[in-house]
Amino acid sequence: MREASVIEQKLTTRYVSVLVRGTAREITDSAEKCRALRLLCAKFAPSAADHAESTIQSAAAHTAVWCVEIDSITGKANPAQA
Repeated sequence: MREASVIEQKLTTRYVSVLVRGTAREITDSAEKCRALRLLCAKFAPSAADHAESTIQSAAAHTAVWCVEIDSITGKANPAQA
């Protein structure tokens, strides 16, 4: 499930949520930033691998990348069926 949806007949909403607590820091080291961007591209846009590297090289200097060191993570869901 990727987004919340209302189930009118049951007067409920299908959802998934997560709460992360931790310390965020901006990645300013160029090599670390490019590595993080490569990992993100591989995870979320694997079909674009052929032009990911050139895009990373041309856009990294203008892209902010943040790392969150996670201390705790909790979540809940209501996967109610329609």
